[in-house]
Amino acid sequence: MFSTLSTGIYTILDAARILGLPLSRLRRWLKGSEAGMVEDAPARYGMTALGIEGKGREKHMDFLSLIELYTIMRLRELGLSFNTIRRAREDLAARIGVAHPFATQSLFVDGAKVLTENDSLHYELGTNGQIAICKVLEPFWRKVDFETSTQMAECFHPQGRDRHVVVDPRRSFGRPVVSDTSITTEALASLYRGGESVEGLTQQFRLNKSEIQDVLEFEGCIAA
Repeated sequence: MFSTLSTGIYTILDAARILGLPLSRLRRWLKGSEAGMVEDAPARYGMTALGIEGKGREKHMDFLSLIELYTIMRLRELGLSFNTIRRAREDLAARIGVAHPFATQSLFVDGAKVLTENDSLHYELGTNGQIAICKVLEPFWRKVDFETSTQMAECFHPQGRDRHVVVDPRRSFGRPVVSDTSITTEALASLYRGGESVEGLTQQFRLNKSEIQDVLEFEGCIAA
C-alpha cells in the first residue's frame, strides 16, 4: 500500500481537471443536488466514504478517492443513479474487503456481478446488463494501472496509456507529470503560456515534441 507521503492530495478543482469533468458538475455531485438529493446527501449516498475531506474550497481527496470518482463518472454515463452506485459500492466493499472498492482490479469481475444484481440499471438495447457495464467500464482498463500484489489502482493515465501524461501518487506529490519523469505538466504549461516555444521546452527539459504536445493538450493550452 502507499505510504502517507505517497497517497497524493487533490482539490476538487484538481480532480475535475484530471478527470476531464466539468467543475460545476463535480460540485453538484458532491453536494447531491444533481440527483435532487438533500444537503446531507453525500453522507447518505456514500460520497463521504470515498475519503473526501474538508469543506468548501478546502475539500480534498487522495489518489484512490480520485480513481473512485472516475469510476462513478463512468457509471453515471451509463445512466446509473447515485443510489444504485452507492449500493453497488457497499456490496462490492463487503465482498472484497477493501475501503476503496471502485479503485480495485476486482471491479471488473466482482463489481460487474454486483452491479447486475442491482435492480435499477439501464441496459443498452440489444445487450444484457453484464455487457453494458463492461462496455462502459472498459476505458478504465486503458487508463488505470494496478499494483500486482494489492490489486489497487497505482497510477492513472488521463489521456490513455499511449500518451505521455500520468498521475502517480508517488511522484511529485501526485501532480500530473510527463511519463517516466517528475516534470509536472503545470510547470511546462506555465512556461508555454509565458512565451516559451515547444522547441524551447523540448531542449530545456530533454523531452520530445510529442510529450510536450500531450502536456499542452492536457493543460488546455492547445486544442485536442
